Amino acid sequence: MRRVRMVETPLTEYQRFQCSWGYPANVAAGEAIYILDHRPDGLLEVDFWVFDDETVVVLEYDAAGRFVRPVVAETLEPYLQARDMALKASVPFREYGARTGMRLEVFMQERLNDPAVMDEVARSALRGRTDK
Repeated sequence: MRRVRMVETPLTEYQRFQCSWGYPANVAAGEAIYILDHRPDGLLEVDFWVFDDETVVVLEYDAAGRFVRPVVAETLEPYLQARDMALKASVPFREYGARTGMRLEVFMQERLNDPAVMDEVARSALRGRTDK
């Protein structure tokens, strides 16, 4: 399994939370995670999953950024092209951490007990998909 996570800099607290808490365990379990810190020209501006190059599921969100439903796409090609473009333009998760100087493995240890930080993580997640 692999994924590309598009982020903007500076990272939101929620994105830092993902990079430091969720992604290291996923990578250790064998998932290939790539980080894309810019939007290449022509890249689709929707979230989607590709299953076995045969099925694409587009994730729909409402105007506030809340998840509404998954929808099976009728055509594959634009999504396969977007996936390939995103993979080509992204870097592996660990390389991103090294390149940016993020100490991903200690972020949670340093900040988990800080109520202000955890409140911002929650607010950022609840704001929806505005931090893509």
